[in-house]
Amino acid sequence: MWILSVPGIKIQYKESRKPLKLTGPAGVGWVRHPQARPDFYTKKPRKMTDKFSFKLSEEEKSDVNNAIQTLVSILESKLITLTPEERMEMPKMGDKTVAFVEKAIEYAQEYPQYMPAFIDVPETELDFNAVKDIRVIFNQLQRLTSELNDSMILAGSEAYSSTLSVYKVLKNAADMGQPGAENAARELASRFPRGKRTTSATAKTE
Repeated sequence: MWILSVPGIKIQYKESRKPLKLTGPAGVGWVRHPQARPDFYTKKPRKMTDKFSFKLSEEEKSDVNNAIQTLVSILESKLITLTPEERMEMPKMGDKTVAFVEKAIEYAQEYPQYMPAFIDVPETELDFNAVKDIRVIFNQLQRLTSELNDSMILAGSEAYSSTLSVYKVLKNAADMGQPGAENAARELASRFPRGKRTTSATAKTE
C-alpha cells in the first residue's frame, strides 16, 4: 500500500486495485484506483459454481425417517456391540476365509461322527448364515452412508465458501460506511472459528 497526500485529503492506494478509501474534511469516500483496468468496476463478477443441490420434501423426510425406524426396530434387538478389546482378541472371518468356513461346515455335517461335543455344528451354520445376511444389508448401508457423508461434506463446503464471501462483502460495505454492515460484520467475526491460543500467547495477553 502507498499513500498519496494532498492538502486536506489522504488517498490510500492498495495493490489489489480495489476502490480507494479517501479521507478529507468532508468525510470518507471512495475513488477509482488509477492503475485499475477500465472494466474493473463494471465487469460482472463470475457466479459461484454450485456442484451439489439437495432438498427433501416433507413427505420424503417422513418416508426416510420411517424407513430408518423400521430398520432400527427390526435389527437393533438382534445386533450387539463389541468393545475395542473384544474386536482385537477375536479371530476374524474375512473375504478370503469365507470359502474355508463354508467348506468346513459342509465337512462337519458330512462327518458328524468325528465332531467332538464342544463343536456346535448347527449353531456354526447359523453364525455363517448370519454373516451372509448381515453383509448384504451392511454393504448397501455402507454405500449409502458413504454417499451421505460425501454429500454432507460437499454441501457444507459450498455453504461455507459462499458465506465467507458474504462476510468479505459485508466487511467492504462496513469500510464504506454502509448502514448496518459494520454490526453485521462484527457479529460474523465473533462467530468465526478460531484455533486455541498457545499457553505463551495466553500469558502475554493476561
